[in-house]
Amino acid sequence: MVGAYGLQQSVIPTAPPSVSPPPVLVRQAAIRPGAMRPLTSILGVLRRPQSAADRDPALLARLAARSRDPVAVGLTGTPVVSLIRRSVTPWGQGIFFTPYLPRTRRQFARLPARFRQVTVVHQVSVTFSVGSGPAATPAVIEAGRAWGSESAHAVDRPGDRFVFVLPDGVAKVALWNARSIAAHPRPLVAPHSPPVIVSVHRNVAAFESRTFRSPGHEVWYGPTGTVVKRIANASSCVPPLGACC
Repeated sequence: MVGAYGLQQSVIPTAPPSVSPPPVLVRQAAIRPGAMRPLTSILGVLRRPQSAADRDPALLARLAARSRDPVAVGLTGTPVVSLIRRSVTPWGQGIFFTPYLPRTRRQFARLPARFRQVTVVHQVSVTFSVGSGPAATPAVIEAGRAWGSESAHAVDRPGDRFVFVLPDGVAKVALWNARSIAAHPRPLVAPHSPPVIVSVHRNVAAFESRTFRSPGHEVWYGPTGTVVKRIANASSCVPPLGACC
């Protein structure tokens, strides 16, 4: 790092520090074949070989700490380290996909009683490290709801940052801003508003905006420009996903 700034200093040889291997968060042998297929079948970024850049030391340290927390494990399940993959936003931020196995009965039994009524995901899911990005199941991804954001208030940048996770086959997405959920059950999508149009790279569509708040109407385009999916309202409160977002 010193050399990067053009500074020179004498170097005194020392014995290399001992480095402990990162803790094992999940035994790969315990993952049954096909357990993660609902995610890997729709997210190509998870199917490419894992590289050193995917195994971020800070991320692994956070996951190791969470693996020792019975509340975190009981609510989110077990991260699959071998499937962690990194994608990158247009502004150079790394987005780490971290797939999770559903919690087990033993992990649920270790939860304090006050957490046992909390609604949790009982399917494989994936988190992506940006702002308020939650765990996303395959159904949430296919419904256009897998997104996170970072507010511009805390830092000096032109607008809020948004990251959407899209399944394979989507090359570009058009996103219309949703109206406030206070208007529910009336339509949430603002009519005649211009969309945000974003290219998809490694299953990620990322952009900055001063006006976008949450997704309403979405149109997904394939590599040839044809429409592959239309979502009337990604902020809908109706089943099968149920909750407004």
